[in-house]
Amino acid sequence: MNLYLIIFLTTILVAAGQMANTIFVPAMTLIAEDLGVMPTYIQGFIAAYLLPYGISQFFYGPASDEYGRKPIIFLGLVIYCSGALTSASGNTYITVLSGCILQGIGAGVGGVMCRTLMRDCFSGTKLQISNSILTMALIFAPLLAPLIGGIMTVYYGWRSAFLFLFVLGLSVLIIEVIFLPETKPEVPETTLLYKYSLLIKNKYFLVYAIILTMVFSSVAVFEATFGILLSNIFKLGPEIISILFIVPLPFSFLGSFTAGILGKKVSLNIIIFANIMIMLISSSVILVSGMMMVLNIYIIIIPICFLMFGAGSLAPTATTCAIDPLGSIAGTAGAVLGGMQNLGAGIFTSFSSLIPQKTQFPLGIILTLQGTIMLGLFLFLTLRKVEHNKKKADRKVRV
Repeated sequence: MNLYLIIFLTTILVAAGQMANTIFVPAMTLIAEDLGVMPTYIQGFIAAYLLPYGISQFFYGPASDEYGRKPIIFLGLVIYCSGALTSASGNTYITVLSGCILQGIGAGVGGVMCRTLMRDCFSGTKLQISNSILTMALIFAPLLAPLIGGIMTVYYGWRSAFLFLFVLGLSVLIIEVIFLPETKPEVPETTLLYKYSLLIKNKYFLVYAIILTMVFSSVAVFEATFGILLSNIFKLGPEIISILFIVPLPFSFLGSFTAGILGKKVSLNIIIFANIMIMLISSSVILVSGMMMVLNIYIIIIPICFLMFGAGSLAPTATTCAIDPLGSIAGTAGAVLGGMQNLGAGIFTSFSSLIPQKTQFPLGIILTLQGTIMLGLFLFLTLRKVEHNKKKADRKVRV
């Protein structure tokens, strides 16, 4: 299987969904004015996208294990394109929101396949490397989306951003149909209930899945909050916001690159622990500066850059740890991972949208809570492994 072909096809599939989540961020205030709602309500578009994005994956994963990857990808992209058209033509908040929901439902297929296709084709160190390359490639979607959205909003209005998503989705659909091979492995048929029971009983999988949920939620809360903070506190326009929005994203690229290099030399759990600490410390800086009412762009952007580095490194590493042992049910495992991540992100961004964004303090609270949860889970996992190894050693001594 051609590594770079699979990575390219997976990247454009997932990128279409990622762009839908961030392309309108620079235009949030303008959309709110046009639709006659408060700017914080536009954050609801992100939650409306993420929640069905997560829920739909619980369908796409098992369905792809049953019917194959290609037909499920086709279905998801058709739904995605219909959602983009709905948002582009909507004249009310509810209509545009409904379009975002459809986009989330359709884009959920990419959330499953970015893990499933990789595991179908690779395992072990090669899976870690391919996940790192994929994560680096996917950084360009949220990097470009706000920039494209800001420019199109200034020159053609905010609806043009959703029309761009329709054209993008249609193009990806055509490319996937022509070039993507069917990668579903031949495995003995098992019931859906049995597949999910295997995952629920696997405590290691569940811990890595929750860590990934916190990582993804941290990035989602940043994406949902950053534009509002820059607009409300510093009174910046969509052009400047779109430029500042992309500043932290290359650090995620650097984190993924570093994870790919270190994955060949050190334990994956060492990489996970180090980057959890980076994310937690960065979040604490935002929290403390917000408590002290230190309001400037640098005290927000610099810690976010470090946080994005940690997230970029954690995402491929924790994904590899979670899914590598589960090749026979990769679709279902990918569905659970993606569903948990996006449901968690939807919940956290919904909560964030209810809090007035007058300082970075609310952002700091949420990010620090997520970092603390990750650290606690990782320490729990480490203690379990120590106990397991001790019992194993005791049994050998008795023998």
